[in-house]
Amino acid sequence: MDQELYFDLLKRVIAAEKRIENLEQALEHRAGANPEIATQKPAKISTRQIALNFVAEQVGTRFPQFHLVGSASQGKNRLQIVNGYGETKNILLASSRNHARSVKVEFESWNTVGASALEDNEFFILSAEGGEDDPHVFIFSQEQMRNLCSLKMPDHENKFRFKIVRDRAGVFWDQNPQDIPTEPIDITWAYTKWDTLAWI
Repeated sequence: MDQELYFDLLKRVIAAEKRIENLEQALEHRAGANPEIATQKPAKISTRQIALNFVAEQVGTRFPQFHLVGSASQGKNRLQIVNGYGETKNILLASSRNHARSVKVEFESWNTVGASALEDNEFFILSAEGGEDDPHVFIFSQEQMRNLCSLKMPDHENKFRFKIVRDRAGVFWDQNPQDIPTEPIDITWAYTKWDTLAWI
């Protein structure tokens, strides 16, 4: 091998090794300045945010002329559905984790609706985490929710409580023990009833 070629290759190898060393040091420096970079776990999304994202996606897909604004239950940032004319209607979104501890049910959620919300909202969505990626949603008009709450007794905070379960047969029940009827209420009819939100 030609000695000149040998020294040229040696210089290139040394230069490449130096660049690699500089890059490794730069990465170590960045990790040292922010040690969470290597160990940081993605932030867990809240149950409410999962429900909100799911509802917004479904509304946008099913009703392209509609969209959601806001994220809160009340106040300036309250959740609303907006039609193609810019008209709005209020939505109460109540979300719950899966609290199932029994082999008799696949999931169990606890949702609440305040008595004052029955006057302030045109639509109600009770969302419950299930075993799948997407939450289970139960959608009610104002009249439907009023009728359902008329079968319940409000608690000491003037809220109506819903204990939603799905049995092994796939039927959805509201089993709140404070309800006036002693029998559970079948609410399967409201499950994913997206058409309830379609208004002109």
